[in-house]
Parts: sequence; structure tokens; C-alpha cells
Amino acid sequence: MTRSLPPLLATAALSLTIACAKDEESGFDGALPTGWTIFDPYGNATVDSSGGTLSLFAPAPPDVETAELFGPARVAVLAEEEREDTQICADVTSWPETYRIPGGERVNGTFVAVMTRGRDTDGFSAGGGEPPGEPQPATVTSYVDGYSLSFIDLGTGSARLQLHRIDDEWPTLIAPLVEGSADFSLAGVTKIGLTLSSRGSYHYGEARDLTPGTGGPYPVASVSATDATYPSGQAGVLTTTDRLIPVSAGFDHVVVWDARLPQPAMRHQPAEGWFELVADRRRTTALSVQTRTNLADPADPWVPAPPDSWAYEGDDVVLRYSMDEPRRFFRFVSE
Repeated sequence: MTRSLPPLLATAALSLTIACAKDEESGFDGALPTGWTIFDPYGNATVDSSGGTLSLFAPAPPDVETAELFGPARVAVLAEEEREDTQICADVTSWPETYRIPGGERVNGTFVAVMTRGRDTDGFSAGGGEPPGEPQPATVTSYVDGYSLSFIDLGTGSARLQLHRIDDEWPTLIAPLVEGSADFSLAGVTKIGLTLSSRGSYHYGEARDLTPGTGGPYPVASVSATDATYPSGQAGVLTTTDRLIPVSAGFDHVVVWDARLPQPAMRHQPAEGWFELVADRRRTTALSVQTRTNLADPADPWVPAPPDSWAYEGDDVVLRYSMDEPRRFFRFVSE
């Protein structure tokens, strides 16, 4: 089976970033990908995968007491396969800046996130117990553990990137260690890419500006941490909050792959006027290189890179790119 690594952006300025690889398995055409499941602890969330996007919505709990017992509004969509070393990439197309709560106050608090090593654990049920006709306590039958990379629109023109470990849905911030050090501007941003990679005990997350027409993607913030609590689990997307508000988020495609696939490194050769992208091909039968100039243009498809631009060198596949050439995207394709 052919598998592609995320495309790489190469420029004369030597910027290099990971972007989601759009392929036949990553989009949404009216149904969730085979084997993907919905995590909906309150049983009242809406998941819509029509129109080429994945939209998540969960209403707010009915009152503070219910929220304190069973947690905030939340919904997730998780891939079926459990993995140890996983990378997930999702492009976020919509998220709420703020919500208006009773009394007229506007608050933020919606976390849009990607997750690795998620696991649906047994929770508890507390439904019933009230007289007929009276509101019944909510029923929550499961919780999620794992790691999540989330961003929150602060409502001030900026956003905050955070990496959490989730224990029975209780988030523990593991990066960044300095609050606000991974904040980034949302000025003019209409689409954000999130990538989270968990390999061994190391977790790396990145946010990218994918706003159409800007020539991106552009990395805007990154975080990393070491934590060995959860060795394996499912990857997926989710939205939640720490307030008594509803939550929602939209994605136009999501990609999950094995993080053990070779991840390219960059070698700068200024004296020769070029730089190299290098990937280890020992875990695959073969690696080849594809290229395109515009990820958003269907008329500009992925095509094989010129044969003289890359070569096998021992255990590596090496791509040489001139610093004088215009910006171009590359991806390594594993057979």
C-alpha cells in the first residue's frame, strides 16, 4: 500500500514545515472514515461529515451542578486503530471566538484539539432518581485519557497553543512551561493546521497558518514535552471547554499515520548554494519523492520530482534543492 508523508515546504529562506497530506482517505464525503468512532459522553452531540468537512458540536450542560458532576460539553471523533507511535494532522476551518452566557457576558473557553494515544475508559452512570416529569441527572458512561494539542481563541486577536495529558478527562498542562510562550496572532487567520506526534515518551505539537491565498503553510507556534503515562491508544480530533458553554469546531480533513515512518531532516549546504532534505528509508521497501507548487490548486497535482533532484544514498533518500529556486512543496512517498 502506498503511504505518503506530509508535504514539506522548501524555500530559499530555508523554511521547512509539515502540512497535512490530502489524499483519498483524509477527506470527508458524507461519512466518517471506516472504523472511526464518535465519543459523545452526554449523548447529545452532533457530528456532521457532509459537504467535505467534519463539524463537531456539543451543547452546554443544563446547569452548573450537572457540569460539576459529569464535566463540560465535549465531543471527539477517534480513529479505530490503536497505535504506540502516532502522528495526527488536522486542518481546522471553524472555531468559536467567544460565546455569550446568561447576563450578556462574552467568554472564551473552547479548546479545539487533536489527540494521540486516546483511550475510552469506563465511567459511571447516574441517570434517574428524580420524580417523573422532573429533569433527570445526565448520564456519562465513559471518559477519555491520552494527549491533546489544543488551541484556544483568546478573543484578543491571538490564540494559545497548549499540550495536555488527559487523565479521566482532567487536563494536566505539560507544555509550554511558561504560560503564553506559545501564543500566536490570529490577525487575518481563517484556517489553522494542528499536528501532534507522539513517539515513545516524546510528544511534539505544531500550529500552522493555512489561510488560503497567503502562500502558506506557515508555522506559528510549537510545543514539546516528555511524558510516558500512556504508551498507546487512538488518535482523533475533539473540542471541549472549561466553561458552562457549548462547543463547536470544523475540520476539512484529518490524517493519521505511523510516527515511525521516516521524518525528513534538513542539511544546509550554503557553499554549494543548496540544501538537502534527508529521510531514512530503512523502515520501508522504497521511498520516492513527489512535488507541487500550490497545495490549494487542484490543477497543480503531485508529480514525481525530477530524477536528478534526489537519490538513494545508503539508508537515506536525499533530495537536493537549490536556494535560488522558487518555493515548492515536496513529499516522500512510501511504497
